[in-house]
Amino acid sequence: MFTAQMTAQLNDGSIAPDFTASDTDGNSWNLYSLLDDGKIVVLNIFGAWDSYAWQYQQSGELQQFFSLYGPEGTNQVVVLNIEAEPSNTLEQLYGPELLSGDYATETQGDWLTGNPIPVIDNAAIADSLQVNYLPTVFMICPDRMLSELSQVNAQLLFEAMNGLSCPVIMEGFDPALINGSISGLCGTSGAQISFVIKNVGTESITDLEIAISGVETPFTYMWSGNLLSYMQQVITLENVALLPNTNVVMEITTVDINTDNNEISLAGGFVQSTLHIQLELGLDNWADEVSWEIRDSNDSIMFSGGDFTVPYQYFNNTYVLPADGCYSFYLRDTQGDGLHGSQWGGFDGSCYVRGLDIEGNPMVTIYSYDGSYDFSSILSAPSFQKAEFEALNALSVESLSENLSWNIYPNPSNGKVSISAAGLDTKRTQISIINSIGAVVHTIRPGAMSSRLNTLELNVEFLDNGLYHLRAGDGTHTFTTPLLIVH
Repeated sequence: MFTAQMTAQLNDGSIAPDFTASDTDGNSWNLYSLLDDGKIVVLNIFGAWDSYAWQYQQSGELQQFFSLYGPEGTNQVVVLNIEAEPSNTLEQLYGPELLSGDYATETQGDWLTGNPIPVIDNAAIADSLQVNYLPTVFMICPDRMLSELSQVNAQLLFEAMNGLSCPVIMEGFDPALINGSISGLCGTSGAQISFVIKNVGTESITDLEIAISGVETPFTYMWSGNLLSYMQQVITLENVALLPNTNVVMEITTVDINTDNNEISLAGGFVQSTLHIQLELGLDNWADEVSWEIRDSNDSIMFSGGDFTVPYQYFNNTYVLPADGCYSFYLRDTQGDGLHGSQWGGFDGSCYVRGLDIEGNPMVTIYSYDGSYDFSSILSAPSFQKAEFEALNALSVESLSENLSWNIYPNPSNGKVSISAAGLDTKRTQISIINSIGAVVHTIRPGAMSSRLNTLELNVEFLDNGLYHLRAGDGTHTFTTPLLIVH
């Protein structure tokens, strides 16, 4: 995992700094002139030595997006490749491949021949954007606001271009709501709601009516001011009484020409759960970077996990909190990329925290993370995500076992896996292996699991490469675990 160490990178929503530079064919490009012409600008910032950037170049996705929406297509977009290694020369852009081990001379190949996208060899542009790792892709809107994207395919680039992250100005009166957030104290009803009003039309906005629902007492917020095209204003509402486990919805009710951007929905300020908490955690290939904690309102650790050593290890455990109160779940990562392992050639992990009902079934989701994005834009630095919730014994009529767990490793496997379970009746536990179309391809009958250690060694060499699911059940509890086979 490599990151180039530079300064702190600009956050999404920052104003992109202007630049003027010439490409390898001698054509001059000025960012603000392009934006003033209504163009959306995509900057692919790379180093000639970078294998990840080379793979993206060879995929042709950015070139396809350029051909569809650039000057030879709809002419909505300008795409520029920015080579950001300060110590090399044009020789590295022309290739051929030279893996010298020195950034000043190393190159993955010929970056210019057959590439329709202009290439600018200018490290100062990356410096002005405060890029702290390569490769990085930015999309800059005509209002000069910047968004960071992954090295995504042409379809996702198109969706980003047409989303609110990069609105296109419309003729007429078009207010939009964007970037909402809720903050509130667990156990109290008063919360702070923030959102942004943005003008993405040609007419000025002076008055708006915004309906607030999904709260204890729905109301209409009356806004007045003067927003010209592309201007925006942050709105903060104080001491709003929330409803537990309910989304808060803000909707512009003033008549305008485009209703697609009139509404945002936010998860409520607090989640209300039982005392019984399920943690489902699938690690990526860098298991040792990850840890987790559940803390009470005094910041004391109730439960925790870490010091993992097995890549792709999977956990499905249940914990019983000691008393009613406010709690916080933390998922920590020492490198800032979370469980986003696919960007480094592995597979993404995942983490879900749920409150369980009296039968052990999920009642409410406390935390959900599919591993498809980084925790922080600054890699190689510790980062975490946090979810707050309120646990009430009154919601838990019956007690569940405090020791329900289900663990499988290694995962992915190339032939054998070890299964361990706690809280299951081993004499009644049956395990099934299910393929990607839902068919049961193998069954382990009750009694195969060791009753003393609740463990089972399973040979899966007969399975073809692919994603499967292991399902274990004793008639009372059922666990399902993804299993990846890679021979």
